[in-house]
Amino acid sequence: MKNWIVSLLFFALLPGSILVHAQTLDANDFTDSGGGDGTGLFIDLTATNAISVVSLDFYSNAVTGAPVTVAIYARPGTYMGFEGNAAGWSQIASISRNNNNNADPDTFVLPSSLDIAAGQTMGILIVGVVGGVRWADVSGSETFNDANLTPFTEIGSDGGAFSGSLDTFRNFAGSVTYSVSPVVPPPPPPPGPVTPVPTMSQWALITLAMLIAGIVFVRRKQLA
Repeated sequence: MKNWIVSLLFFALLPGSILVHAQTLDANDFTDSGGGDGTGLFIDLTATNAISVVSLDFYSNAVTGAPVTVAIYARPGTYMGFEGNAAGWSQIASISRNNNNNADPDTFVLPSSLDIAAGQTMGILIVGVVGGVRWADVSGSETFNDANLTPFTEIGSDGGAFSGSLDTFRNFAGSVTYSVSPVVPPPPPPPGPVTPVPTMSQWALITLAMLIAGIVFVRRKQLA
């Protein structure tokens, strides 16, 4: 039986900073199969809470130390039904590096984080332009989830982006790393208008004192 792993890495970068999470899909299946240049893997990412995808980790089919180049595409909504149709897709990254080795995934940091609003799905296509990619050789779809993200994977392709044959035994194997902004309580409402307390001016005090003195003087005269 396959060892399904959903790992969450929670750490605060600084007080009040974002939280970073990683979700691993089929980490032990990377040796199932691998394709050459032009191999593509599809993933749907559905956000429970608003997230920002910062990097993808997956396995290259290149030999250790060999160059690897990947192209990453995204489209709002599911990839299903658009595997061979470029409508709605945008290339969000073209990343090159050298392969670690066939036992460790390579990390591909996106040039700009990919924001997914709460309740929304983003389709992802990863194409191994140079060096190919490895996949999990699984019959049927797989769905994983944590508190913030539900990835779905079911299909891969040959022949480059949105072309070539499709294969339902090519599921994504790797990790999706994303950030979530912490919940910040709303600030307290501003204080209401301040009503100034009336104060007596210096001349008013002098006038009041003279009035009291006059009353006292008249009263004494009346009693004399």
